[in-house]
Amino acid sequence: HKVGLVLYQETHPWPQKNYIDSALNELGNVVSFVTIFEENSDSFIPELNATYDYIKAKYPRVKVYQWPHTNQFDFANLNQLTADGFIINPRWHWSEKTERPGGGVGGFESAYLLQALATGKPVINLLYLGAGADLSGVHPNYIWEYAIGQYQAAAKYHIQVAVYEPFAV
Repeated sequence: HKVGLVLYQETHPWPQKNYIDSALNELGNVVSFVTIFEENSDSFIPELNATYDYIKAKYPRVKVYQWPHTNQFDFANLNQLTADGFIINPRWHWSEKTERPGGGVGGFESAYLLQALATGKPVINLLYLGAGADLSGVHPNYIWEYAIGQYQAAAKYHIQVAVYEPFAV
């Protein structure tokens, strides 16, 4: 099994070296990969690359995945990110076969998955299962076909799938 760790650097500029060192000195020997924050926009490319460089120089065994935001990152720019792999989290994006609200089909596979695969790097697709922020139920606008279509596309291309849901203690 692979274990990933999201490095939640809350303040800029990145890299937040003390935070990274604290996390990886404690957990670096049990994680398979880390990702630098989550759902990053194009505007953070220089900081994301600097964080990647810092981690790889100090912890060369750790794989560093980048997690671009499907609404705020132009996937045509993926090759500008230094990465060992990519995490994509399309959430509300439908499959190529599922009709989206308001009509039309498509989105996930052509807009995100194929562009990530074109980099030649490993891809992990996060399935969002629609839980509300308070975990009390499914978001009212969510339909299961989103996750089903994404899972089918991931199976078609033999990529890893993980489930992402908020967890509150």
